[in-house]
Amino acid sequence: MDIEKLALIRNIARTLAEQSLYDVNLILHELQIVEITAEAWESRSSSSATGSRTCIVIEKIRDLSPSAIDDLAHSVRELFGIVISVESKRATAPLQLFASHLTTQKALVGQVGEYLHKWGVSLFVAHTSIEPDTEWQREIERVLDSCDAGVVFFSPKFIESRWCDQEVGWLMGRQVPCYSLRFNNETPYVHLAKSKLTASPMG
Repeated sequence: MDIEKLALIRNIARTLAEQSLYDVNLILHELQIVEITAEAWESRSSSSATGSRTCIVIEKIRDLSPSAIDDLAHSVRELFGIVISVESKRATAPLQLFASHLTTQKALVGQVGEYLHKWGVSLFVAHTSIEPDTEWQREIERVLDSCDAGVVFFSPKFIESRWCDQEVGWLMGRQVPCYSLRFNNETPYVHLAKSKLTASPMG
């Protein structure tokens, strides 16, 4: 259960419950959520209106993703000058990158990971990050599903690796940034070659 998300939803709903229906519906429209009718809003005009209207807003926004809730909190703050915040572990979590590379590069990639760690960046290197008793494929898939971006160590014979090829496809399928580090003038292929996120060739 995402307690931070639930707390943020409640705070947002309480704030919106105190705004005009016009402003609330403007936000819902932008989120492509069905707007609240004037009848439903005005029917909560008793002394406990704020609490009742809070429930209406919660029902409207509770299915949004955590990132959408964060964006909504930011928008409400900008629109109404009201601070909406919940101490979030997501905000302090280190940036997590997935390193797609050949086995022959594990020493180099490991060194890169150690350097990035000094800057608060976590680089997942399969050959060193996975515990001996962890199921290899399942752990790789878990990180591919949760990482913030991928770093592709593109070197000769990279295209021949079934693992690397599928890792890149997985990352690009999630539409997360994929950075290519090119070695020996190797050129990224297919979709990776079209990525706007490129790095200078490396010797």
